[in-house]
Amino acid sequence: GCGACREHGMQLTELAQEDKKVCVVGAIKHIGVDDAALLEFYQQYFHYPIYKDEKWDLYKAMGGRKINPLDFLTKALKLAKRYKQKNIKNVPFGGDLLTQGGVLIFDREGNFRYAYLEKYGDELDMIEIKAAIQAARIPFDGDKTSEELT
Repeated sequence: GCGACREHGMQLTELAQEDKKVCVVGAIKHIGVDDAALLEFYQQYFHYPIYKDEKWDLYKAMGGRKINPLDFLTKALKLAKRYKQKNIKNVPFGGDLLTQGGVLIFDREGNFRYAYLEKYGDELDMIEIKAAIQAARIPFDGDKTSEELT
């Protein structure tokens, strides 16, 4: 139900609609918290498969980062205004609203190529993400492991 998640979902949906060669999937930590909001997220903001990361492996790989509660409080009004302008419904206390995610980019062979860690209150930097997608399209250098690319 978080407006930030919905905004990012919209941005990634727009990206996938612009570039038909991009495969977009989502990951969530849990179900059963607010399944109605999850369904609404899928139907209105992010129209791609969503998988459950039961062991939180993706979140741990992105550092298991949490939003600073002070940031949450100080940015709330500014964000509410932006979400309203974009017609994004925000359910401020739905689900786990303090966990931060991001965008992981893999090449067509499944090699990890790039991580974009979301910053609370910011829209995704689509220029940076698009550049990382373009870089992932360059053939993978077999002499380097995916760990060396990060």
